[in-house]
Amino acid sequence: MISLNNEHKLVITGAGGWLGTELLEKLLEEHGPEKIINNVVCLGSHSRTKTLSDGTEVPVQLFTDSIEIQDVAGFVHLAFLTRDKVATYGTEDYSFRNLAITSRAIELIEQIRPSWIATVSSGAVFSKPGGPLENNLAANPYGFTKRVEETMLTQVAQEIGANISIGRLWGAMGS
Repeated sequence: MISLNNEHKLVITGAGGWLGTELLEKLLEEHGPEKIINNVVCLGSHSRTKTLSDGTEVPVQLFTDSIEIQDVAGFVHLAFLTRDKVATYGTEDYSFRNLAITSRAIELIEQIRPSWIATVSSGAVFSKPGGPLENNLAANPYGFTKRVEETMLTQVAQEIGANISIGRLWGAMGS
């Protein structure tokens, strides 16, 4: 599990979403509310206070706001528009929005220089099960932009000398 201490902070993007909430709940279970409040910086699509299952209130700062953070150990990037949003925005706007989210994450990573980076990607980065990586934006905007995100995060991790872990979910929402 993720270690939390008073000397090093953890930044979570997408902290208000499903995966961000699950991570915060797990951190709460492992470390208690004081460590969450003092050592975790939550970023999201809008500023708000997130209430965890035990009643702990965690501030979520706007992901696009200028932030000053010192002594960051880890950066967990979970902010990303889900596949269903392609229908809402159309392929071009959807792709642009996700690339803007990833670009903002890269800016923050370059600014705060964490020791490690983690993200959750998707099996959709493959064009078909067991097949090559997705290279067709029109056919699979979600998988394509997730693949681009993986590439960008890997590159920035190499540039700053951080470790990176990219997990992939398959069928998290069911069939």
